Amino acid sequence: MKKSVASIRDENIEFQWTAAGFRMTFLFQEPEPHHWVVQLPREPIEEASGRLIDHLKRDSLQLAALGEHGGEAISDLLRMPYAEEREPQRPLSAMVSQSDCPCGQIGCNHIQEALKTAEGSWRAASAIDRLAWLGWTAESLLDAVLDCWSSSLGGKDAEAELKRFAARLDTPAYRSKEGEANLAEWLAEMAHNGHLHQPGPELHDVEVSLTPLRLASQAPVVQPWIQLLPGVPGVAEGLSLVIEQASRNAERLAKPLQASKS
Repeated sequence: MKKSVASIRDENIEFQWTAAGFRMTFLFQEPEPHHWVVQLPREPIEEASGRLIDHLKRDSLQLAALGEHGGEAISDLLRMPYAEEREPQRPLSAMVSQSDCPCGQIGCNHIQEALKTAEGSWRAASAIDRLAWLGWTAESLLDAVLDCWSSSLGGKDAEAELKRFAARLDTPAYRSKEGEANLAEWLAEMAHNGHLHQPGPELHDVEVSLTPLRLASQAPVVQPWIQLLPGVPGVAEGLSLVIEQASRNAERLAKPLQASKS
């Protein structure tokens, strides 16, 4: 996982967010020019990054916001890795013991100052910088969560399954069935051309008419319903259509009965 580097330097200190963790350099001029480098551990950064992925795996709305608006959309999830109150599983003493300072003193003031500087820089940083310090861009984080979803499903390769299904349709047994050979050919052709998102030939069998239907007058019958539904547009037309269609169905069903009696 590629980590970005953010570096800030003033007269006495220089700090960086790196792949190895937070790094702080103390610059001294007396008695002669020298420096000390304090290295905070990278594990809290990795843990914060892992918790971020776990949260987004469970919250599809925030994941969608990340994809649409970038890192600013999840700024509330970008927690400071080295803050004691936000790391209940990793107390400050553990962070201090895993930090490295050349002065050789356990829990020295240099480490304490590095921790305070890390938290201060985190608070002042933008959401995009915080995301980068955790090792992500908005795009790479989104891809990582989607990859986790995909791997957790354990599904088969969709393209291979489609090719297998199309090949199964293109057999003598399926060819003998009306229309099945055409379906196999259509699937194979669409898979080859990458156009499976296009509608099938059955779409063209659907006819949509925008011409208003001419209905027999049902005014006396539907008038009570119109009064029960004041202000609802199309009540008369809709009820008339239902009544007319029901009458046609009744006539169709009654014809065999009338023929048997005669």
